[in-house]
Amino acid sequence: MIFLDSSYLISLIFNGHEDHEKAKKLYYELDNKEKIISKLVFTEVITVLDKKLKVSKELLEYAYNYLNTDFNIIDDYAFFDNAMEQVLKQKHLGFFDCMYITIMEKLEIEEIATLDEDFNNIKGIKPVK
Repeated sequence: MIFLDSSYLISLIFNGHEDHEKAKKLYYELDNKEKIISKLVFTEVITVLDKKLKVSKELLEYAYNYLNTDFNIIDDYAFFDNAMEQVLKQKHLGFFDCMYITIMEKLEIEEIATLDEDFNNIKGIKPVK
């Protein structure tokens, strides 16, 4: 089982991203693993693709359908309080990343597919890049 970070998924979905080929290669390496995302990952991916990267509506619709069908989506609402505790415990780590750490701890997921360096020094988490 592996958790997929939004930075990884954005690179995977948007072929114009500088890390697209790297993300695509990693996807094939993860082929046999159960891939987990959260509703917050889902929201972050769609928002970044739309507002920051300004992808086409077709790619946005593809991303929405892809995320909805190819991954196990965890309802993360129950983890918000624990994620806020992580925010206060970590040094300058954003709420989204703290949410992902919390989910991984609670579900005993040790690996995260990410292109984000912020996960490199988190105890109990192994970034897969």
